[in-house]
Amino acid sequence: MEILDDILPLIDQLLKNVKQQNSYSLLANAKLLRAKL
Repeated sequence: MEILDDILPLIDQLLKNVKQQNSYSLLANAKLLRAKL
């Protein structure tokens, strides 16, 4: 799963940035995307 190995760190970085910005709708979408993967 080479693609997932590339995507998961990006999602983790997105989650970190979203938490700092207090963007709860984007946070929910990012967590949903990660759960689907």
